[in-house]
Amino acid sequence: MGKAFFIVCESYAKTGVEKKVRGQAAALESVAGLQPLCFSPVRCWDRLVASQHRVIREARGASFLYYRYASLNWLIHLFLLRKMKGRYLLEINTINREELRKERGGKGLLKRMLNSLFEKRLLKHSRAVLAVSPQIKEDVLSLSPGSEVRIIENGYEKRLVPAVVKDHVAKRVREWREKGYLVALFAGTFFPWSGADRIVNGLKEQTGVALIMAGSGPELKTTLAAVEGGLRERVLYVGTQTEEELAGLYETADFAFSSQALDRIGIRDARPLKTREYLAYGLPVVCGYRENPELVETGLILPPDIPMEELEAVCREETKEERTQRILPLLSWERVYDGIGDLFP
Repeated sequence: MGKAFFIVCESYAKTGVEKKVRGQAAALESVAGLQPLCFSPVRCWDRLVASQHRVIREARGASFLYYRYASLNWLIHLFLLRKMKGRYLLEINTINREELRKERGGKGLLKRMLNSLFEKRLLKHSRAVLAVSPQIKEDVLSLSPGSEVRIIENGYEKRLVPAVVKDHVAKRVREWREKGYLVALFAGTFFPWSGADRIVNGLKEQTGVALIMAGSGPELKTTLAAVEGGLRERVLYVGTQTEEELAGLYETADFAFSSQALDRIGIRDARPLKTREYLAYGLPVVCGYRENPELVETGLILPPDIPMEELEAVCREETKEERTQRILPLLSWERVYDGIGDLFP
C-alpha cells in the first residue's frame, strides 16, 4: 500500500474547527496510518491556489485519501476526480447548498459556483461519504443516490489548559450566585442560526437564570441591543476569549446554550463542535436542534423549553468532574474511526 493522507485545506486557524482537525489528525494516524496534510490559508492567492497546489504535490502518488470537503478547493477537486476516483473518503459537514445560499458578496458567489461544479461529482466518485448527521446523509443521497453514505459523529479532543477567570467576571458571578441565579453561558459566533437573540428573549421567562455571552459575529450588535431594562442586571458580555479564558468560563457556568436557530438554515439534525466542547467540560447543554441519541441518553442534552425546576435538578445532581468522566469516552475520535474501520485500506 502507498501513502495515505488526511487532507484539510480551509481557513480554520484559531477556531473550533482547528481543535477538530487536530483531534481528527491524531486519531486517523493512530487508527489508519493516515498522514496529515492540513493547511489553514488566509490570503486569497494562498487559499485559492498555493495551498491547494502544496496538497496535490504532497498527495501525488497516494493510494488513499480522507478529505474534508470545502467548496473553494477547486484544484484539489480536479485532482480527486482525475487521479483518485474510488480511492478517497469524503467528509461532508453541512448541507452545502443551503448554507452557501446565505453567503453574500463575491466570495459567496464563487463558493456557490464551485460547489455546483464539483460537489455532486465528488460524491459520486468517492469510496464512501462520511456525513455528520442523518439530515446531511439524506441530502447527500438526494444528490447522489448511488453513493455509500456513513454517518459519523463529531468527536472532541479536550486539551488541558489553565483556566483563567477575569476579576470582573468573577465579581459579577459572585453577585448572581448570592441572588440564587443559575449561570448560563453562550460562547460562540453570533450568526443568525446561532439564535443568540432567542437566548436573550428566553431570559425574560427564565427569571432564575443569568447569562454570560462571549464571542463576536454579525448579529452581535443586534443581540446586545435587545438586552435592556431588567435584563442588563442578568447579562454580561465579555468579548472574544482566549482558550484559557474559555476554560475559565466553562468552569464558572452551570450550563450552556448551543445553537438555537439552525432551523433558519433548514437544519433540524446537527452535531456541533461547540456542544461537544461544553460537554467535555461537564456542562449540560440546551440545544435547539436534534442531537446524537447516544448523547441525549446521558441526560445532558436539554430542550429549549425545559422547566426551570428540571434545569436546576440537572445542574445540581452531579459535579462537572462526574459528568466529564461519563462524557469524554463518548467523544473519542479514535472511537469514531474505529466504527468505520472497514472503509480504510
